[in-house]
Amino acid sequence: MTAFRTPAPALAATTAVLAALCVTLVVTLGGDTFPEDAALLSYQYGACWLLFGGAALALRKVPVRAVAAVVLTGGIAVAVTGLVSPPTTSTDSSRYAWDGRVQAAGISPYDHTPADPALAALRDPWLFPVGPACADHERPGLAAPEDPARAARRLGAPRRRPRPARPGRVRPVAR
Repeated sequence: MTAFRTPAPALAATTAVLAALCVTLVVTLGGDTFPEDAALLSYQYGACWLLFGGAALALRKVPVRAVAAVVLTGGIAVAVTGLVSPPTTSTDSSRYAWDGRVQAAGISPYDHTPADPALAALRDPWLFPVGPACADHERPGLAAPEDPARAARRLGAPRRRPRPARPGRVRPVAR
């Protein structure tokens, strides 16, 4: 029975490129601020893709038996780099959290803007920072939330009224 041997240079090259990819991802994703320089962010993403391609090319020299372990380990390492900071290139996750919070209160998130004073009681400090916390996230500040009981009385129960059909518009029939 022959012993399983992995060519050290091929495995070392693949590991080195994967390590460089992880470092580049941490530098690109690190920090808790919105990216100000779109060109720099594009170059960093481009470097990450080039390193990923280099890792894929270097993986061709690794024996088939070791490929699964290298791909699994590299995949975990690359995925872990996404945990170095919260999402910074999009505020979608904040909007989804806000819409869910408003819907859980029985209010349509489309009836009010997020800055509407009527929804002040629903604002969490992590989602709507006030004062110095806003400067850290480059977000516009909001007024301090009003008394939750008063806001709840003002909001009342959600009202749902059927919308009248517009003249000349045909509504599709559900089948």
